[in-house]
Amino acid sequence: MPSPFTISPHKPGSGTVHLTLLPPSTPSFSTLNFTYPLKLLPSSPHILAPNGTSQTSAESKEDSSTTSKPLTPKRPSAVPLLFLLTYGGGLLSNDHIHLSLTLDAFSRLTIATQGSTKIFKVPTPSEPTPESTKPISSQTLDCTLHPHSALFYSPHPTQPFASSRYSQVQIFDLHDGASLGLLDWVSEGRRARGESWEFEGWRGRNEVWTITRSKEEDTEKRRLLLRDSVILEGREIKKRMEGLGIFGTLILVGPILQSLAVFFTSEFAALPRIGGRNWDTPTVAPTLTPREKWRVERQAKEKIDEVTWTAARVRSDRAVVVKFGARDVQGAREWLGAMLREEGSVAREFGEGALMGVG
Repeated sequence: MPSPFTISPHKPGSGTVHLTLLPPSTPSFSTLNFTYPLKLLPSSPHILAPNGTSQTSAESKEDSSTTSKPLTPKRPSAVPLLFLLTYGGGLLSNDHIHLSLTLDAFSRLTIATQGSTKIFKVPTPSEPTPESTKPISSQTLDCTLHPHSALFYSPHPTQPFASSRYSQVQIFDLHDGASLGLLDWVSEGRRARGESWEFEGWRGRNEVWTITRSKEEDTEKRRLLLRDSVILEGREIKKRMEGLGIFGTLILVGPILQSLAVFFTSEFAALPRIGGRNWDTPTVAPTLTPREKWRVERQAKEKIDEVTWTAARVRSDRAVVVKFGARDVQGAREWLGAMLREEGSVAREFGEGALMGVG
């Protein structure tokens, strides 16, 4: 007897997202499908005002009756928020997630999670097993950002349990004028249970490619902008982490996130340096601006939470890569949240949903 249930043509753990703009500038998911254990959940969008500032949904409804100024077709009216989830809140051994994401020209999308992604342990084999044949959890993201589109992907940190194995590859193809904000971080595990970097392996690779079109030849050329890899394997991971409870990377590319990229590099340049004090300057305390007061308070908090970070420009300022670590997850969340909220462009251009993972 044939099965009454429809057989899905998609592999387990696969998902496809295609965001487009309907006239005049309304974002819409033309494709949104997924299979177990992956789950994609759209939420309330962030409304963008015609003048370039953000609005709440209530404010947009009030203004719609008093203004007739149309939105420019090159600016979306809203930024959808999409939650990337897994059933059970994590990945079992041999779970494989593959997400294909496409953003049409001028569209914007925020992707977040509702909590840390747990990486569950590998079952203990009954007999010795070669390393290459051990089960592993994995996640792959293939993303295409068409001209002047923008993506801010800010998940909670992955939390690999003791004896777990995980691999992650995220590849982004950016056409002219596209913008990308990518947060990728991993914690030491379940500290409450005494775990500290006791997983068998965690591998992550992020690649950002630029796509340029040649008008003369009517062809596209794909060039690597940056490749960032993190490999945490071996028996002495904890020793190499030097007391860190979390380690992460923030990648910023494109015009929409340019001000945020400049903010991180300028704040990094303003960090105290050994031998950086000029002893010939007057000892009278100067009058500080609000930003300078915030900086002093933030730097004091960084010492308490043992936050270490650096920011570097890549390929002639085309991208900025921020590396950071902290004693615990909460300290890293508070530091990153303070930086993003002080600068303000992420909440303004992508909505508060982009900041859920950082508090």
